[in-house]
Amino acid sequence: MLAVEKWAKNKPKEFALLAQKLALSAESMCQMAEYFYDTGPYAKILTFPSLPEWYGYYKKHREISTFLTDVLSDFFPSKASVFSQMAKNLQPSSTSKDEKSEELTKLVDEHAQDIYRLLFSESIAEYSAEDFTVEEQGKMVMIFKNPRFNFFVNVCLICNGFYGQEPGLLLRKARLGDVDALEKILRLDARMISEPRIAQQVFNLHSKGKRTKYLRVLGCLGKKPKLKFTLQKIKCVKSGQISAFAEQIGFKITAPDIRALFDALSKDSGRGMVDNDLPLCDEAFSKAVQRERAFWIGKYAPDKS
Repeated sequence: MLAVEKWAKNKPKEFALLAQKLALSAESMCQMAEYFYDTGPYAKILTFPSLPEWYGYYKKHREISTFLTDVLSDFFPSKASVFSQMAKNLQPSSTSKDEKSEELTKLVDEHAQDIYRLLFSESIAEYSAEDFTVEEQGKMVMIFKNPRFNFFVNVCLICNGFYGQEPGLLLRKARLGDVDALEKILRLDARMISEPRIAQQVFNLHSKGKRTKYLRVLGCLGKKPKLKFTLQKIKCVKSGQISAFAEQIGFKITAPDIRALFDALSKDSGRGMVDNDLPLCDEAFSKAVQRERAFWIGKYAPDKS
């Protein structure tokens, strides 16, 4: 029996499988950032839409999530329904915890073998170019050239992982004149200096004689956020997401139990008995989980619209 199977005992199976998927996604996300963010080796193939369309992406995070789900479904067509349902249940909705748990249980009952195989043997990150046909490689390039992929890597990933807020919320705060938000969004994405309402806020700082704040905001242009894409950071983000998702379906999980999941995955992959990427101190890890889960709790809040 795999260590992760032992870890999953006495836990809701729908939660256990999704938690494993989230934990395993950390390395893929870190690699994605290293390859495509800013001056990464593959960043030059990324493309941009028109500026108005790019601005619109900030308020269409669900569209970006759907795009990524479609990408996975395209490469693993037999699992398309699984990806779609998993994505649906990781989105905020008006569905109650009991109803969401019931939906996930049904999903797992129908696709347990497919999901488990997907978790451990069909991760895109484990493939090299030689594992895909020429046609599939061409399709991957087209995916990377899709502007939505660019937005996910260079905006969503940073906002979710490092700023702790959705791109749309960051944009809203910047439009309202929040100087911290203006600084963050312009460091993240210098194109936003030409977004009409942000440009108006920068003009207001100048016209009202707020020189220090004005120079502070202008000084962000051309300077990227000071970020460290480490596995520790990404795994802590994912740990917070696991904790928040457990609450969403009415299940309680502790930081030591989340650490045990990462340790089990490390053992099953042959990397060692413990996951050395996580903070060594239990207290430090527990604080990191609490810090990161705050964002995901808000993200999973029921949609009241």
